[in-house]
Amino acid sequence: MTIRDLSKYDEGPTQVPIYYDQYQGFMIRCYDGGTRDPWYDRHVAKAEEFGKAWWPYAFYDFRYPADNQVAEVLEIIRPDPGNAPLCWDVEEWGANKFPERSVLLNGMNVLFRGYKTDQGLNPQWYLSPAVIDYLRPVPSWLLECQLHIAHWKTFYPDFAPWGTWTVQQTQGDPDYNRFNGTDEQFYNWLLTKPAPPGQPPQPPGGEVLYMRSLTQGLRIRSRPSVVAPIVGTLDQGEIVKVMNAGGADGWVKHTRGWSCAERLGKRYMEPK
Repeated sequence: MTIRDLSKYDEGPTQVPIYYDQYQGFMIRCYDGGTRDPWYDRHVAKAEEFGKAWWPYAFYDFRYPADNQVAEVLEIIRPDPGNAPLCWDVEEWGANKFPERSVLLNGMNVLFRGYKTDQGLNPQWYLSPAVIDYLRPVPSWLLECQLHIAHWKTFYPDFAPWGTWTVQQTQGDPDYNRFNGTDEQFYNWLLTKPAPPGQPPQPPGGEVLYMRSLTQGLRIRSRPSVVAPIVGTLDQGEIVKVMNAGGADGWVKHTRGWSCAERLGKRYMEPK
């Protein structure tokens, strides 16, 4: 199984084309520490077009306040948070070196609490063995999170003091990753299953599918689940464009998030 990192540095005018069907999953950068990644929406759309699992990652720029960054990331991902928890990318680059350990950990804790409060999940963390060493002793709240270990060219990554690792980045340029488990375990690990390749069923004639809310205040959620965070509501009679479908019940993904069209025999939405 190969999981690939994607960002604005992939599939641009000077890059090799990405063959999305050749990968089992994608880790897609939504934020570069200051702005939304300009290729994020395209990569997400292509991953979903090919029925591939994906989740967002965000680069933490430790030179600036973490609370502003977590707020901006949440605004990007709330309508569609992907199939697995967000991954925070913490690393040095160029001449930019980490601040004192306590300062870095304080910023990371702001990212941790902001995401968990909003999404009800622990984030993942993209860390190298060198970064982990810098953070020692690693606090308990960080050890509770899943580790995306950046350790290239080895099948035995150094992940201590975590008890295990979830994803390993095995090489760069392009960035390839592997999941710590079988294909079946990977798909069981996902929070939601990717929809099958292609677009949702369309009415005769190839028209775009729209749905109308039958109830006032129909909840919009971040994922197709009744326990997922609420990100808004639909008014009775409000019409939305359908983008996909999925979940254990009759969920539809529209331009503002996920809403339940039918559950336990009760209908909440109908085709326009």
